[in-house]
Amino acid sequence: MSYPVARLGDTSDHGGKIITASPTFNVGDVPVARIGDILDCTEHGQNPIVSSLVPQSQTMGQALAHVGSKTACGATITTGCETFKIG
Repeated sequence: MSYPVARLGDTSDHGGKIITASPTFNVGDVPVARIGDILDCTEHGQNPIVSSLVPQSQTMGQALAHVGSKTACGATITTGCETFKIG
């Protein structure tokens, strides 16, 4: 199965947006989110992205976040780049 990569500004099922991302890796001119980057959850505040189903897909030693990745508060990333998938 493949998953759309998550990027700066993509959203979660809690309504929040990803607010930090890679300083060096862009997809479609938008920085790619990684494990450890922050999602500003509308229900729980700022929380790191903590899971990836594709840990071997990395940039700078950090796994890429994707649709389906979870944050520390339990939010699930629901939007990503449909033209760049990993897995």
